[in-house]
Amino acid sequence: MNIIEQSKAEALRKDNNTRMNNAVKYIDCYYNNQYEYTKEEMQKRYPATFKDIYNYIITVPLTKSLIHQLAKTFQRDPEIKPDTDNQNIKDAITGVFDQANLFGKLKIIDRFTELCGKIGVIPIWNPITKKVGLDILTPDRCIVITDDYFPDTPIKIMYRINTQSNNLLPIRSDIWAIWTTESYTEATLKTDYGIDKIIKEPIPNPYGKIPIAWFELDYPLNCFWNEEDNAIVPQNLRTNIQLTNLDLALDYQSFATLCTEGFPDNRELIIGLTRHINIPRDPVSGEAGGKIYYINPNVDLRQVWEIINQNIDFTASLLGLSTSAVRQASTFSSGYQLKLSMQGVIDHNEDKRSIYIESLRQLTNLICQCENYYGSQRLPEDIDFNIKFNDIAIAANPIEEEQITSMRLTNGTMDRAEAIMKHNPDMTREEAEQRVSEIDASKKQTIIPTTFSSGIFE
Repeated sequence: MNIIEQSKAEALRKDNNTRMNNAVKYIDCYYNNQYEYTKEEMQKRYPATFKDIYNYIITVPLTKSLIHQLAKTFQRDPEIKPDTDNQNIKDAITGVFDQANLFGKLKIIDRFTELCGKIGVIPIWNPITKKVGLDILTPDRCIVITDDYFPDTPIKIMYRINTQSNNLLPIRSDIWAIWTTESYTEATLKTDYGIDKIIKEPIPNPYGKIPIAWFELDYPLNCFWNEEDNAIVPQNLRTNIQLTNLDLALDYQSFATLCTEGFPDNRELIIGLTRHINIPRDPVSGEAGGKIYYINPNVDLRQVWEIINQNIDFTASLLGLSTSAVRQASTFSSGYQLKLSMQGVIDHNEDKRSIYIESLRQLTNLICQCENYYGSQRLPEDIDFNIKFNDIAIAANPIEEEQITSMRLTNGTMDRAEAIMKHNPDMTREEAEQRVSEIDASKKQTIIPTTFSSGIFE
């Protein structure tokens, strides 16, 4: 390569390494594997006293908690219907989606998109189960080569496979799958991402395109990857450090510190409940030859605890989360107030719909194509899907719901059958009307009271 090509390759390598390392860090924090990251941050912050405090390191799963509260787009399964009147095709596609666990994977896709900013999803064929599966490609696994003139358009995608570090088989763990619009191959790579060794000879790409659907939080500007950093992970590490300091302060504040003045440095003091210390006096002046006392720390730990929580609340508020949601406390007297507190999350997830919908449409088509190429079924290649997102489910106050139902029955905007169906979603209209008839019949029954004497002595 010439100097320009070498410079471009080196810049790409550094950029990919930075992105991959960040993604690994984000995913580790999501799974609460944060000890080493917290330890590294504390070494930077407290280089002189680190050896005294590293045993107190605390980590908390704040990243997972906030991500789960943000990722609500697929909290309720979306409605994905093939645009066809053929019931057999509808049933076949539904079966393929169920086998691929599409709706379950969508929840995970949303969470890792929130975590990493952008991820890829590729359908894979399992030759053992004979089913389509979904592989989620996080940024730490991917290398994307884009078009020189259109930097948001990938022309080659490479991602790691066989990454199990504890694999007992004598195979390499750095094998990469390589997709282009024309071919698919597997190989090991050099540091400049050139082919090192071909593991699987190239085969034609049956899709005619790179079969990956990309999910992202925002459209990047003149690039492929989103450059925005994750705000949750730094706050998680900061919280770990603050909680570690709080635990250290609690430990130190539980015990007074013994201090001495005027004692030889080599003198060993024996202290305890059954011991005493003799402070010698000068034989001429009679003055004590030393001094001993305790220092009792007096840190307001409650105030420190509150500051830690305020820092978490501030980060959460920037993400659209309410304080009550973060602290898992319910102080709302109505479902409307609860909805208002979640308005930031609701708006955030509604904004994602316009970005997700095309990705979801691409993914559903890729699943059908994967079934066509490798499975036994033949599904339409050009079928379209009608996609409808469902609103975020907000737990309502049961008493408030009953009051609303009573008001609607009173003003005539709901009948009794509809009220019954509201509390019994699986009940049909006919079943609800039958239940209304049963209730009315039960009310009409006359109960004849029995006196103490009637029928007993007769």
